[in-house]
Amino acid sequence: MSLYKSIKTAIIYGAGKGGAITYQHLVENGIEVIAFIDDFKSGEYFGKPIIKLEDLNKYKADAYFIGTAESIKKIKDWVEKLSRFVDRGKIMVSNVPASDRFGNRITTMSPPHDIKLYTDIFEENDFKRDLIEHFDELKEANKNTSQKFISFEEVYKLFNMYSKYVANTHEEDYAYPDINFDVEEGDVVFDCGANSSKDAYINCLYFAKKAGKNGKVYAFEPIPRIYNELLEDVKGFENIIPVNKGVSDRKQTVYFKDLGGGSRIDTAGDIEVELISIDEFVKEHNIPKVDFIKMDIEGAELDALKGAINTIKTFKPKLAICIYHKPEHFYEIPTFIKSIVPEYKIWLLNNESPTDFWGGTKVFCKV
Repeated sequence: MSLYKSIKTAIIYGAGKGGAITYQHLVENGIEVIAFIDDFKSGEYFGKPIIKLEDLNKYKADAYFIGTAESIKKIKDWVEKLSRFVDRGKIMVSNVPASDRFGNRITTMSPPHDIKLYTDIFEENDFKRDLIEHFDELKEANKNTSQKFISFEEVYKLFNMYSKYVANTHEEDYAYPDINFDVEEGDVVFDCGANSSKDAYINCLYFAKKAGKNGKVYAFEPIPRIYNELLEDVKGFENIIPVNKGVSDRKQTVYFKDLGGGSRIDTAGDIEVELISIDEFVKEHNIPKVDFIKMDIEGAELDALKGAINTIKTFKPKLAICIYHKPEHFYEIPTFIKSIVPEYKIWLLNNESPTDFWGGTKVFCKV
């Protein structure tokens, strides 16, 4: 049974991985795809012509599907371009096109069930107020856009609301200027989940520039392929120390699957990875202080924090921790941080231009 009763024909904007997922989704729902629009490609895709926006007057469709879910900014840009040529009410958006570097569809994250039960732990800010006020709308939009495409008009207000929190650049995703939260000159930074520029956006170069020649950035990346790419990224940065390990609550050897920026522990994985706790690493390397810890490690954040208790108690570093990989982390991570150092003030913010209104949410903590 089709999810789109009134739509028989469609044109997809984007002849890439997201467009391919969109095409498959539409075909499964009995919709005939007439063409793909792409700003840079030509020829055919799935046997359909690739056209430019200017050629749309030669083609008519019941609806126009945005074949990307990379970010709200990108979706809005594409909608803006498309709406110059077609009725805005016929433009459809979704999280369905979200894909990894291999073109596999990514399942979007789910928000916590009842946000009002947990928000008291967070300091007041506009993001918290908006999240509480619009939570039911956001939850419904998250559910709908993870399963199907909906009219852009239906989520326009929410997209605009979230857009105002987006960082100027992806390099600055772990800074929060409103509360004077950033790496400072001379800081020692632990970048847990460093990644490489070939797989995703990286932050260690930004951290290194902010920390300066008197600071250091320890960039932890457990996947050998990505670690080797990271080595190329950091050439010329003498204050970045790449570490080919992951962080956890203790030393151990585990197996990963290489899923790019989404790599995580997997018992069926074929890549042997060494993990270490932050406390052990600090002790083994006689690190005299830690000023800033960033974590984006695909759901292993709580274990890594448990392995950093002494470091956090001793140095009280700024913490920028992703909490969106597991719904329970929304309350478990800030609660745990408070149990270690009750003086921490904790702010909630999503500044990554999400399309599922949850992916990218972090806690920013400082004393």
